[in-house]
Amino acid sequence: MGRIKSAWEIALEKTADIQFDADKFRTENLIKEGRTLAGSYLINADMKISEVSERISSYSDSTEKCTVLNGMSEVVMLNLALPQDESFKFRFKRLTEIAGLINPDSVKLMNEIENFFNEYISSRDSMVSSLEQQIRQAMQSNPQSVNSEQYSQIIKSNLDELNSRYSDYLESSKEQLRALLVQSE
Repeated sequence: MGRIKSAWEIALEKTADIQFDADKFRTENLIKEGRTLAGSYLINADMKISEVSERISSYSDSTEKCTVLNGMSEVVMLNLALPQDESFKFRFKRLTEIAGLINPDSVKLMNEIENFFNEYISSRDSMVSSLEQQIRQAMQSNPQSVNSEQYSQIIKSNLDELNSRYSDYLESSKEQLRALLVQSE
């Protein structure tokens, strides 16, 4: 009859081939530091971009610095989405500043994306206003023919189409931006 192994012995056998990769661990931590730094700047209105710049400058090793910047670029990319209203401007300004720290050439594209976002909000608001006006006119001319569910479906369909068109353009812009922001040594 065989000897019964303790849980400790079984665990040691199963983990015997596992190797600790210090470089991978350090890289993951640096990316996390970059994400945290960019995220902190986005949510803390009192934080200055100069503080972020100083923190980036504290990395003397160029590989480490590039890795931190890549973590920051992930935050920029994840925060680029079609805006819901005009309140996006403050946050977008801060995203632009982060992108400018990573690569000053990205600021021009970020400004174009901001203009695109403004156009999107204007187009969306104009379309909704126009559709609402059409519904009001229909209600005034023939109240019995107005089906609120039908009109809400029309508005939703038009908004979905508008969002689809603008989302396609945004994805294209994000690819261009990603090419500017991703750092390599």
